[in-house]
This record gives sequence, C-alpha cells and structure tokens, in this order.
Amino acid sequence: ELFLFPSLLYTTLSSTSNIGGADRARRAKNKILRSLERIVGKLVEERKFDITLIDTSPFFGGATHLAWVAADALIIPVRVDQHSMEALNLTLSMLKNKRMDFLRLNEEAGIDRVPKVHAIVMTHCGWNRQHENTPDRSTQSYLAQVVEIASEYRDVFTSEDPIECVHLLDDFHSAGRISGTKRIPLAELKCGDFVTIEGHRLQVNVSLHRYQKEMKSLASTI
Repeated sequence: ELFLFPSLLYTTLSSTSNIGGADRARRAKNKILRSLERIVGKLVEERKFDITLIDTSPFFGGATHLAWVAADALIIPVRVDQHSMEALNLTLSMLKNKRMDFLRLNEEAGIDRVPKVHAIVMTHCGWNRQHENTPDRSTQSYLAQVVEIASEYRDVFTSEDPIECVHLLDDFHSAGRISGTKRIPLAELKCGDFVTIEGHRLQVNVSLHRYQKEMKSLASTI
C-alpha cells in the first residue's frame, strides 16, 4: 500500500480541481498536503517535544512530500558515489524550481513556506591512513562536487555558507553493520565486543571512538 501512496496522493490532488471553484480546490489541496503537519503538531503539543525528526524515503513523492511540507529544515544523507551527486542536485533543485512538483503543488495549495537544508551528511567516507582527519582522494573528489552543488543553491540552506552544513561520516564497517542489524546505537557499542551476524563473527574495533565522535558532532548541530 505504501508503494501505491504517491500515485494515490497526486491523483487525489489532481481531482480537487474538479471540486468547483479555485478557492475550494486550494483549500482541499492545502488540507491534504498539510495533513502530516497537523498530526505532528498534535504530537508535539501532547508530548511536549522540543525537536521532532521525521525519517522519510530517499525518493521524493507521497509521504516524503508531506514530510517536507511539515518540516522546518532538512537533513540530506548523500553517499559518496556519482548517482548520489546527481540525486543531491535534483533534491536541491526541487526546493528552488517552481516548475517542479514540490513548489508547484504547494503554490496551488497556498503553501509558501519552504524548508531549509540544515545539513548534508556525506556517508561511507574513506580516510587517508597517512594523514589523520584527511579524507581519501575519492572522498575529496565527491566532497568537491557536493560543495559545488551546494554553492549553486546556497539560498536554500540555513547557513549563509553552505560548507558549514556539510558533515562527513565514516563507512562504520563492522560497527555499522552490528548497529544496524542488532538495532544498537553506536553510542552504546563497546570496543572489543563480538557479535555473530548471518554466520559471520564481527568485532567492534577502536575505530568506534571516531565513529561516535562524528555522530556526536552531527547530533550537536540539530
């Protein structure tokens, strides 16, 4: 059903044009697109949350569209590969190009608030073994592309300097696999721990400390 949701959402939005009258159609679209925003608002009021994080699909459409409408800011994960560079460029363009679905449909619904990009998180980064805290050549190449793309869309970021919004995260290797499979936060893992996953015995090594610092640094910006 979730796979069908994007098609259902946009079909419903399109059908509102047949309701009769531009004002009624606009109100109907507004109610649909802000549905998740209202749900989140009620939860914030009931639970007294200071910050609300919405985890969405990396593919824009359906629930992700509703999440963008509800959000004040976005955290965009970007893997260090060429496909992700192209996806980042497309994602940022949707926040600026009024002919694309997000801004076009929001305008039709009378929604003028656009979320800002708070962070671009580059994942699976590699590091130079000879020079501490220096990305390897491959990561540097993709980082340069991210900086170039971000600079082109600098007005969609929360910071005047988009580079301040870029964060680098390790591949996490065994620790990441253990964390994801066993659902144990990186902060709760301990060096030396052994875990068997799908017949493979994995160990958490001392690199965990670096991973934890990277995650803590990112979390501190939220």
